[in-house]
Amino acid sequence: MINGETVAPTFERLEIFTDPDPGMIAVFPRMGNRALIRATAVMRFDAPATTETVELTWPAYPIDQLAEQMESSSDARPRMYFEAVLTAAGKFSAARFTHAEPTIRWSRTETTATDPLLGLPVPATAGPGEDMPIMLVFLGGGALAAIGLGALRRSAGAWVSGLAIAVVVIGIGFAMRNRIALVVGGAPQPLVTEAEAEQVLRAIHESMYRAFDYTAESDIYDHLEMALDGRLLGELYEQIRLSLLQAEDEMKVGVVTGLEPLETDIVTIDPAKDTPTGLGFDAIHRWRVDGTVYHWGHSHTRAHIYEANYRVTYARGGWRITGHQLRSQQRIDPAEGKPFEEADPLQHMLDQLGQPDI
Repeated sequence: MINGETVAPTFERLEIFTDPDPGMIAVFPRMGNRALIRATAVMRFDAPATTETVELTWPAYPIDQLAEQMESSSDARPRMYFEAVLTAAGKFSAARFTHAEPTIRWSRTETTATDPLLGLPVPATAGPGEDMPIMLVFLGGGALAAIGLGALRRSAGAWVSGLAIAVVVIGIGFAMRNRIALVVGGAPQPLVTEAEAEQVLRAIHESMYRAFDYTAESDIYDHLEMALDGRLLGELYEQIRLSLLQAEDEMKVGVVTGLEPLETDIVTIDPAKDTPTGLGFDAIHRWRVDGTVYHWGHSHTRAHIYEANYRVTYARGGWRITGHQLRSQQRIDPAEGKPFEEADPLQHMLDQLGQPDI
């Protein structure tokens, strides 16, 4: 049901896989090869332009013969269940269909996440009027030089020389106004504080990874454009996508199931000027990413820790990452957070045989 009304599906594709992995037979001792036959069905449900609620029901649940044999003392005959991953509004969640609860429900109001790019700090501006005190000092100094020279010599040539000196003094003052302001008035105002810069970078970084919660490539690119400069779109899209590939699952792309900022070091912040456009800050950021792929009743999770240099600048459309250089990456154990040690492939396969699906 969509928005409270029943919607019939349109079947677009049905594919049967008849070449299962024989290594999985040990997981299904009673059914054998019959349990390894897999199928993929693609169904389209035409919905209104704005979908508020969705209810999806799976009607049939066969008897779980293996569980019945292992739990023979139970009065109720155990049923099989179905697990799925629900992706909606750019976010994903695990879903399970059971005989007792055959319907999963989704609501836009319950799953809509707050945009991390909303409410970011606005960069400070120095304003053109801050140069005026310096210019007034040099205008006054030039005028006094001209008056003083004319008064001493009391001739037209002296007045001309004084005016020339005044022009030179004013020119030097204009050219060196920033350095003189630093000496006279102290350090210039920064574009943002260090705390604000850290907030900006972490928000943009989260938004960058959230883009990969979407499934269509066009949607991913649309959301990446809100966080990245156009020159970096292709580079970082490919880099993040490759970090989510699961080699043991025929190079299928996983989903970001965890993103944790670990450390942010703000290296430099540009001084504020009359306009913030094109100004920004440099930072070193360290973070952890967990990527998980779900397939055929179980899942695989990989975790990595990355560190990179970032340049963040302000444009008319807001803050953007305009520079990126990866410093290091390390695969870690998802559960313990320690450096990952590659297991022996044969031993790993033997360990997995007979274990229940996740």
